[in-house]
Amino acid sequence: MTRLTLLTSLQAGEYLKNKPKGTPCDAAFSCGIPELPKGAKIAIGVIVGSVGLVIVGLGATWIWLGIRRGGKDQ
Repeated sequence: MTRLTLLTSLQAGEYLKNKPKGTPCDAAFSCGIPELPKGAKIAIGVIVGSVGLVIVGLGATWIWLGIRRGGKDQ
């Protein structure tokens, strides 16, 4: 058995018979899905940023209270 037969078992022209139709749906090609308007992108950014700030603030408060108490449970 030669090395070529170990790598592939496709016969000539078999791929063309089963080749997918159309274009792939990824970042390079549009899939027909409309892009979000600029205002929606800004709104999503504001919401995600606000939630992130709240999480960071709660974490900082938790750490600050832990340090203030001296790390002891009451």
